[in-house]
Amino acid sequence: MIKMTSIVIVLMLASVFPDENNVEKHNVGAAVGFVTGYGLSYRHWFNRNGFQATCAPYYNKDQYGSELIVSLGATGLYKVKEAKYVDLLVYYGPHFWYYREKYRNHYYGINNSTVTSDTTEKQKSCF
Repeated sequence: MIKMTSIVIVLMLASVFPDENNVEKHNVGAAVGFVTGYGLSYRHWFNRNGFQATCAPYYNKDQYGSELIVSLGATGLYKVKEAKYVDLLVYYGPHFWYYREKYRNHYYGINNSTVTSDTTEKQKSCF
């Protein structure tokens, strides 16, 4: 989790100080939003229209179980107004979010020699 947080902070700092005079067709950065998704993003501009793809997979496995979180976003962009420092955009697209956790529960008997186990699994997704 610390590695992912460090990557996001570095990308956010890089996006705070952009090159104001140079507009590129290809951009890489970080995105957070209900429509765009959250995580690392790639944006490509064709004239006034553009496309943005965002992805943030997270997987953790330990001795007790596993956890998986995935955020995927695909967004169509349209520049309504271009200015020197800020562009006015209209965008639309789906955001897929998936969460799964699977953990093993242990129950010990009265004399601690009897162990019974069961597995708990939760899944949620939103599109």
